[in-house]
Amino acid sequence: MESAHVEAATKATVRLALARGYLVSEDLRSALVLMEQLAAAGKPASLLAVLASRYLRKDHVRELSEYFQRQLAAQAASPSGSAPPAPVAAPKMEIGVDAPPELLARSVELLRRPPEEDPQSVQTFMRDSAKALLSQPAEEQLVVPDKVFVALAKRAGYPTNADLVACRRIQLERVKAGERVTLFEVVQERGVLPERRIRRFQKWAAMVTRRDPAPLEDEVDEPAGPGAATKRVMLHMSAAALSLPPDVDGEINAPARPAAGEAATAPRRKGHVRRAAGAVRESAQLVVRGMARRVNARTDDDPEVASRQMVLFAGMAGLVCALFGLALGLLLGTSSEPVAQLPAATPEQEDPDKARRRRHREKLARARAAGNADWELLREVQQKDAPGLLSEFARKHPRDPRARHADRFGEFLKGERERRKRQQSAYLGAILEKAVRLESRTPEASIELYELVVSLAPRSEAAKKARSARRRLREKIIEDGGTPPDESPLPPDPNKKIPIIPKTGPSSERPPPVAARPSDLRLWYNVVAAYDKRDMPALEKAVAALVEGIPKGHYPAAAKGLLAFAKDDFVGARDHLAPLQTDKALRAAAGGVGMSRPQRALVRSAFFTKRYELARAVALGMDERRRDIWVLLIDGPFKDQYPLASAGLTKISSAGKYRVMADVGVTPGELKAQEKEMRRRGKTPARLAALQRKLRKSHRLLRTLGDVLDKASLAYNKLLKVTNPTVLCPTVYVFRDREGFADFGQAIGIGRTENALGYYMPSYRILVFYEQTEDVKLGLSRDTVETLLHEAFHQWLHLYVKERPAWLNEGMAEYFSIGAKISRKRLEYAVVPERFPSRLSNIRDALRANDGARRPWSFRRLLRSDHRTFMTHAGVNYAHSWSLIHYLGSNARGRKLLVTYFRALKSGASRIEAFDQVFGDLDLTAIEASWKSYVLNLK
Repeated sequence: MESAHVEAATKATVRLALARGYLVSEDLRSALVLMEQLAAAGKPASLLAVLASRYLRKDHVRELSEYFQRQLAAQAASPSGSAPPAPVAAPKMEIGVDAPPELLARSVELLRRPPEEDPQSVQTFMRDSAKALLSQPAEEQLVVPDKVFVALAKRAGYPTNADLVACRRIQLERVKAGERVTLFEVVQERGVLPERRIRRFQKWAAMVTRRDPAPLEDEVDEPAGPGAATKRVMLHMSAAALSLPPDVDGEINAPARPAAGEAATAPRRKGHVRRAAGAVRESAQLVVRGMARRVNARTDDDPEVASRQMVLFAGMAGLVCALFGLALGLLLGTSSEPVAQLPAATPEQEDPDKARRRRHREKLARARAAGNADWELLREVQQKDAPGLLSEFARKHPRDPRARHADRFGEFLKGERERRKRQQSAYLGAILEKAVRLESRTPEASIELYELVVSLAPRSEAAKKARSARRRLREKIIEDGGTPPDESPLPPDPNKKIPIIPKTGPSSERPPPVAARPSDLRLWYNVVAAYDKRDMPALEKAVAALVEGIPKGHYPAAAKGLLAFAKDDFVGARDHLAPLQTDKALRAAAGGVGMSRPQRALVRSAFFTKRYELARAVALGMDERRRDIWVLLIDGPFKDQYPLASAGLTKISSAGKYRVMADVGVTPGELKAQEKEMRRRGKTPARLAALQRKLRKSHRLLRTLGDVLDKASLAYNKLLKVTNPTVLCPTVYVFRDREGFADFGQAIGIGRTENALGYYMPSYRILVFYEQTEDVKLGLSRDTVETLLHEAFHQWLHLYVKERPAWLNEGMAEYFSIGAKISRKRLEYAVVPERFPSRLSNIRDALRANDGARRPWSFRRLLRSDHRTFMTHAGVNYAHSWSLIHYLGSNARGRKLLVTYFRALKSGASRIEAFDQVFGDLDLTAIEASWKSYVLNLK
């Protein structure tokens, strides 16, 4: 086999895979780069083998392999004018190419470069493939499998069942004769379908083959007339979800589905009147047919007798028709005058059909409400936990329109990173295209699709486009005098009791309800849109306009509360929002637009500022999933097991800066004994409170945890010169073992925590840890204290800085936690580690290493990097940041630089702006040299 023939057949096969959607250009480039790496490593492999091993499905591999062999045969049979090169073996599309992990990692790293930096062979192949794909020959177009064609034909209603049966018979005869032909090719050859419908089937088959999530739509001609046109009819909600028949012949012989554009009416039972009339009509037909046969039989024997019987037949036919009319009249009523109906003395009974339809609508509304509650949870989970929750949503709500999107998108999130990004982009792009098409016809459905994109991937580029389009479409609906759909519509439950929120704040009088007007809705929507984007200038402007346009009512209070919450003024937000019953009043006032935002802002503000009863009352009015999470956070993780004794496991620290909940230091047996005693002796509230105070006082580690956190906060304030600390009070949960720690993480949606020693969750402002020693009586170990102090700094910095540079956030956390000691009066930090290995040994090894991959970054690169870039070199960057903070904190000039940098960030500067303001005019080369000397001589 000549190498030129193999190369030509390979290119043709790749073009076919690209044309049919089996392969995308990004995967082709990845395969070419990997093939280059394998050749350089002495493990050459063909392009088709690499593609079959990592980028193509097995069924596609079989089809493309057959096509590749046919192309090889065609190339060998074609005459060649040039001298034949040395023969080579024909490659096979075998699965199982040996690609070591280091080569895979290297190829992924090379793919991050611009395509212009690829090897010349890769660039040439990609360029030739793109050009050839534009002029793909007709014979290489998609082959429509029989199952796909029959399923689509049954959906579309054409060709007819008789044509399908005839073409199938011809196909089977040709296959028996040894010819490979599909049913679709036979239909084309016989001219059963016009050209436009042939192209339509090819398009649908391509969508089904590549599992396109877009819907299958057909064009149907309207009846001729002045308004004659074509309309689009949906054959199936998604090409990827189209079910293919297991048996082609069985599907062909099955009853045909209604054609596209025809109304699919369900058979209805005949009433007793229609059944009676049908019986009379059938009897008359039997009599008439019998008499006609008798007349025909006598015509040849005796014409005179036949004529007499003809007269008799006419008379009998008239008699039968008269009897039929009389019977029908008696059944339907013979009076032509309308009978006056008296008004009913009792309430009119609901029609059974209407009642059944009403109950069905209510059932769908309840299912939709439950689905909305679970769907809202997806917006607050971590990326790593999204696949499981999406799959669970699809399993729990199979009839929800979002279920198939959730299941499909969850599968994307489980894949390899680069492929996952491509699949997500293509999937979200298809949903956006459909939403754009629906804007002119059904804007409400378009808004739902935009909401779907934002929920599935809130940080993607597609989500940015969806938010912009959603905002524009909502504004258009409001300008036209309509009401946009609620972002999280939850139908009211008539059996649900709305909790009364305690009156608090500057005014205990609730604002009077104000009827919603289109202008009010527009002003309120402007506030909601600016709040979602956290655009502070736009939000302040929108709130000012709303207060000026609507001086009284729920709107100004809710808008001021959202503005205060966006500014992290949680006390102000609580005072503005507490008088409102946000789960009821704002829904009625604002038509449901954005009503969940004030409710969430209020429950968070109350929780952060130690108004736990208020937070609990508001949380009880939320959906089930959010309510369960907030009740768990407010009441604590120990209340389910110890309803009374759990209050003794909760304490506000002495300085009032932290709320601590911990069962570490108390055995389960002691807690059970305390719970039993409280049940026996705590008959009155005063007596029960006294027993809980006694347990809290005896819980030594509970007080120790609060003291450690208070001393750490004082140390942070002192080093960075914070004179006016915030009033926010985070909650800290400390468990005696990993099991309770893991269960709590699952309950609040944090996901798997096997590799975590503790974490800070910014959305709830909570710190969660567990004791890392097995001896529960021993108390806080050194590792637990270091983890606690590390995460506590992340929480403290979040109080003052929104954009937290990674080097400062992680370097300071290590600076205050490594080797820290708690004395009676203060926290002793900036300790040089004595254990090995440590951050000090890590940075020294990196400075002495000759390998460029392990060398520390320059100061400029480290201080300007974002968190994602910082974590790509985490092992060295953590040690680098700790040593830099240690160096700056060792002298007055360095501490002044840290304070100035922190104040710049606190004032709202970005990490780049803060770097330019503080370090931009300094000689970083000299500082870096001094730092290296300091680190290498540190003892």
